[in-house]
Amino acid sequence: MRHQLSSIFESSGEGKFDPHLPFGQFANFFPPGLGNPGNLCYLNSLIQTFASSVQWRNFFEKCPKTNPILAEINEILNSLSRPLNGNTIISTKSLRKQLQKAGLTIDPTIQTDIHEFYTLFIEIIENQLMQKLTSPTSAFATRRIFPTHCIYEETITCPICNSSTSRIDQTSTFILDVTSGSLNNALQEYFGPITIQSKCTHCNRMTDRKLRRSILFLPRSILFFLTRNVGIGRPINQEFEFPEWLDITNYSLVPLEEVKEEVPLMRGSLSGISEIQDETSGFRLTSVSAFLGSDNAGHYFTYRQHFEEGGLRMRRWVKCSDSTVTVVPRSEVFAAKRNSILLHYELVH
Repeated sequence: MRHQLSSIFESSGEGKFDPHLPFGQFANFFPPGLGNPGNLCYLNSLIQTFASSVQWRNFFEKCPKTNPILAEINEILNSLSRPLNGNTIISTKSLRKQLQKAGLTIDPTIQTDIHEFYTLFIEIIENQLMQKLTSPTSAFATRRIFPTHCIYEETITCPICNSSTSRIDQTSTFILDVTSGSLNNALQEYFGPITIQSKCTHCNRMTDRKLRRSILFLPRSILFFLTRNVGIGRPINQEFEFPEWLDITNYSLVPLEEVKEEVPLMRGSLSGISEIQDETSGFRLTSVSAFLGSDNAGHYFTYRQHFEEGGLRMRRWVKCSDSTVTVVPRSEVFAAKRNSILLHYELVH
């Protein structure tokens, strides 16, 4: 296998870099995989999603090392960024033990929905961070440090009396319906205007009111969970298009430049990665998690961008299916239209 790979990147030419080719310029590019003693593919896919993100990796890197859960996650992410060596499979056993001590039981014999697990996982992490605070603070202030934290305004307007009611809410994920056919269409439906029949609190009449959402605080990375499950049975295999670059400025009241100014560590983390340093600015796709099977018996796997530490610091798409990691062409990632279930985008400048 080593000889075969050497022939591939020798033929690509010395010093050349093509992000669309399945293999890079050296054989040790493959990252390790994650062990799965049962039905833990949902956990592995979520970890691989974090590994694809500069922002999530920086988040766990900056977290208190005295906390065993945060330290375990950080160590796993660091291991996943290294080239293939003697340790080809990384165990999550220690992390699972620490999560269980914190109240999140992970049974290897039970398949769990990835969004449900993410919600519980983030709640545990938030509680761990709150315990480390030396001064009182609100949950709102704590959540702001998460890369995916988003604040938005929701406004409902009555067409009869023109009165409006607004509220400010926050989320760490966007849950979208795949029946819209594409990410762009789903976002248009999510942010509105959406027609809802309800009673106006001002004129007290039942009418078709308009709901609109606008982002007040842009996240540094975005998680889109796609709803394909509709009860017991096989998930909807509706095609769902997603782009490599995402523009959400139409749904935001905050200019993109202001968000970039809030993330100075991003500039240092991304400098030197040649493929990122282009003229495009916005949110870029870094991982796609997919699901094959039925509601109660299936398998999660993740396509993600792997950043090679040291050397040329190259980036390639890899397919992570538990302990099996393979380099794949970009076209395979964007062909996962019928089984994609989690998309991660990250702010790039």
